[in-house]
Amino acid sequence: MPNFMNRFFASILLIFTVAGCQSTQIKTSVKENPCSELSEGEITKVEGDYSVTYACNNYLIDGYVKGYYDTGELASKSTYSVGKRVTEETLYHKSGKIRGILPINGNGKLHYENGALQSEVPFVDGKESGLVKWYYESGALQSEVPFVDGKESRLAKWYYESGALQSEVPFVDGKESRLAKWYYESGALQSEVPFVDGKESGLAKSYYESGALQSEVPFVDGKQSGLVKWYYESGALQGEVTVVDGKKSGLQKDYYENGALQSETPFVDDKKSGLGKSYYESGALQGEAPFVGGKESGLIKYYYESGALQGEVTVVDGKPIGVNKGYYESGALQSETPFVDGKKSGLGKQYYESGGLQSEIPFIDGQQHGLVKSYYESGVLQSELSFYEGQQSSLSKWYYENGALQSEASFVDGKESGLVKWFYETGVLHEEIPMKEGLFSGLGRQYFPSGKLSREASYKKGGLEGPSKQYDVNGQLLFINNYSDNKLDGLQKKFINKKLVNEQEYINGQLHGVSKFYNEKGTLIKRENYVKGKLVGSWELR
Repeated sequence: MPNFMNRFFASILLIFTVAGCQSTQIKTSVKENPCSELSEGEITKVEGDYSVTYACNNYLIDGYVKGYYDTGELASKSTYSVGKRVTEETLYHKSGKIRGILPINGNGKLHYENGALQSEVPFVDGKESGLVKWYYESGALQSEVPFVDGKESRLAKWYYESGALQSEVPFVDGKESRLAKWYYESGALQSEVPFVDGKESGLAKSYYESGALQSEVPFVDGKQSGLVKWYYESGALQGEVTVVDGKKSGLQKDYYENGALQSETPFVDDKKSGLGKSYYESGALQGEAPFVGGKESGLIKYYYESGALQGEVTVVDGKPIGVNKGYYESGALQSETPFVDGKKSGLGKQYYESGGLQSEIPFIDGQQHGLVKSYYESGVLQSELSFYEGQQSSLSKWYYENGALQSEASFVDGKESGLVKWFYETGVLHEEIPMKEGLFSGLGRQYFPSGKLSREASYKKGGLEGPSKQYDVNGQLLFINNYSDNKLDGLQKKFINKKLVNEQEYINGQLHGVSKFYNEKGTLIKRENYVKGKLVGSWELR
């Protein structure tokens, strides 16, 4: 069933949590005491892609502080005494190369592995103090964040690599405060989020680049709380749902742009719970699915816009079980697909609307496995395709409705491999082409219904490559063509009654060079000159 809300919640959360991500661009000062609950020993904290180990004594950081990448390499090291950093902090790249040294007092710098400046960080008494700047590897300014006593303070700004303003977030005492804003690279407002004491508080809004409102999300104490709405760029309401303490609760509704209801999905404690429904734009019921604890559970039904049943399947704990049935709009059975524990298992069948069997498909553990058969509506076998663990394997055959063999091909790992053959309905061979890994490769031949050779051509990696010859029904040569990379290339010849009547030069699929024309006696009667497909000269010879 349609559920556009998941996509919008993802984009909303991405935009409305950027402030927290941006403000943790560097971990130089310890803003909270990690040893507050440990009298003595060491404690490790995970901070994004890093883990930091602190030596603790008397509930304060006292001794070494070491940071590590998630892959185990040393990222930083410094020494603290009674809660304060007392040595320079050295930072490392994963390669072991020094990334930078941050002093107790003065201006610290970090560098990219190639040596380009990554950041400038002023320190006073071991804490960031002043304007911290970060740069893209290209040298363009990425952000500037004012710090006071190790905490973000005043208006912080982030930039696109082009120099355009990306966001501006006001801080007070290390916490986001007041209205933060994000922008498209064009300069148009992308979103605005009100903060109080570091937490989202109030109505957050996001916008399309055109300026049209995209979403409205109310926050209380850092959590979504209230009626969340999202809109089409035209201004029409696209969906709405009530959120309580950060969790969806009640009936989520999605709408078509014309205002018609598209779906209704009930939520309890952020999980789908109850009967969800979807609708056609006309208002007719499209489908209904029961949910328990966030998972589909029960009989799911789908309908044609006319109201006729289109399909039904039983689902338990989010997994289909039993036989999934599909129907024609007339009510005739269209398909039966058996499921075991959410996977197709057993013999699936498809039917013509007349009731005749159309195909039989064996499944094992969700994959086609065994001999797949299809039938003409008359009941005559149409094809036999061998599958192994979801891929065509071994010899597959196709038949005319009179029962005669139409074609046959061997497969390896789902791709044609070996000599593929096609036949006339009379049983005479029509064409044979060798294939390798699903592509034509080698010398292919075509035949007239009489069995005489009609054409032979060389193939490479699926395309024509090299000489190709074409014959008439009497076996007389008509054309000699040369190809490169599936395009005419080189000298091409045409014959009538065994006599050469035309020679043309091609390069990369275009006429290029001298074309010659001969009469029935073999005398040259005309010349044409081409350059990259364009005629640049013509001479009649008498």
